[in-house]
Amino acid sequence: MSFPTQVIVESRGTLLVADGSSGRIVRVDPRTGERSVVEHGLGSVWGVAYGPGGLYALTDTKVLLFRGGHSQVVARGLRGPVVLRAATSAGSMRPVGSCPSRALRIQRVGAFTDLGKTDAQRIWDGVAGRTVHGERMTLSLIELDPGVAVPEHHHVNEQMGIVVSGSLTFTVGDETRELGPGEVWCITEDVPHSVVAGPEGTVLVEVFSPIREDWAGLQPAEARPARWP
Repeated sequence: MSFPTQVIVESRGTLLVADGSSGRIVRVDPRTGERSVVEHGLGSVWGVAYGPGGLYALTDTKVLLFRGGHSQVVARGLRGPVVLRAATSAGSMRPVGSCPSRALRIQRVGAFTDLGKTDAQRIWDGVAGRTVHGERMTLSLIELDPGVAVPEHHHVNEQMGIVVSGSLTFTVGDETRELGPGEVWCITEDVPHSVVAGPEGTVLVEVFSPIREDWAGLQPAEARPARWP
């Protein structure tokens, strides 16, 4: 498992594990070591609990209920920190997981830092970011290889950025623009967007709010000097 973030003990003695950035819920039999994937494809999963109607999972932005082989969103647009709770038989609520691992994987910046000396992480294929986090926002110096395409995606974080060098073609919603140094974009919550880097590649700076907790599980990028500054 990549990064277990919570473990609960089931009534039959098996363990149910929220497997962090892999987006899986895994059942483990501690007596035999046997493992089976209960749910997958969740993005990042930070907590699990049994409650009314079935199994609940806490992801970066929503709470899902699994029952009868189907999933249902029961809460969305969450802002951390979040506590996943389940109802007891008496109808009261008890905490079952609060995702403490998020704070461990997201390193907050101090008063000053040198972004160019920060280790790069792989965000997409051909896209690397040197990233720092405050209490409520994330700032990243991002390098895109020549011609690389970032597929359409969306997230709850508001996003603003500026091209430092090179060029790119940015699509936000149904609007597409070619952008060069000094040009800026603003993307509000959950608006789909995609990017294609220019032939010389692109260096840009982006700011996100709230912080990009879903980047906690990013892998290191290939070591190389920062293209800027």
